[in-house]
Amino acid sequence: MGGDGGSLNNTRLELVQVRKDILGKRRKTSDEAPGDAKEANYRTCAISREPLKPPVVACKLGYLFNKEALIRFLLERKAKTKQEDFCTSTDAFQHIKSLKDVVDCSRSLRGDPETGFRLVCPITLQDASSKRRFYVLWKCGCIVSENALRGTGFLNVENCTKSCPVCFSTGLTEADVVLLNPSAEEREKKRKMMVSTTTKKLQSKLSNSGNVISQNRARTNTTSEKDSSQNILSSIFVNNKTRKPEELFTGAVR
Repeated sequence: MGGDGGSLNNTRLELVQVRKDILGKRRKTSDEAPGDAKEANYRTCAISREPLKPPVVACKLGYLFNKEALIRFLLERKAKTKQEDFCTSTDAFQHIKSLKDVVDCSRSLRGDPETGFRLVCPITLQDASSKRRFYVLWKCGCIVSENALRGTGFLNVENCTKSCPVCFSTGLTEADVVLLNPSAEEREKKRKMMVSTTTKKLQSKLSNSGNVISQNRARTNTTSEKDSSQNILSSIFVNNKTRKPEELFTGAVR
């Protein structure tokens, strides 16, 4: 400590710096630091991988598409008859059958063709990126950040406004709040929920159709019984032309 060469007069900051130089800085994992691929999901179409441009649509699983590319994809898929003709990249979009399965969210786009388009929350003015969670409201197509939804009380069950904080459209439910570009686990969970909901709807339709068929059969049987009774009465009238109709039931003879 006296500067005689036998010891080093180093502070803690200097020792920490030496340790960093020797061991290197701790590298963040892919989950901690989003890569270029995650950022590209907010800038490019999920099908064509081209930069987003209006009109832009989103699906229930949180994918973003250029509407033109999606229409082209649906037409090409319709033209193909065999499932094996599809490449593996299109298997993730089998839940999209028509344009009814997507919502237009072009109103949240900002920018121009030269500098590029980006999705922006109209409340916080934050660009959509993997650093924050962004949602699309299904009934109106507005894209809002999680901070904006929490600030307006939308995500609070007790103080839920049930209306869009941007365009004030009403009637929104929890199912109408769709997370954009969720994690693989969240997306798979959402996919299973969609399959379960579709299965329940099909079962209810089948049960309703079965009830309709049974009702039609009952009506047919009733109609046939009425026709048979009328035929019997008409045959009685024909065989007893000399009798009046009221005499057939009173037993009176002319």
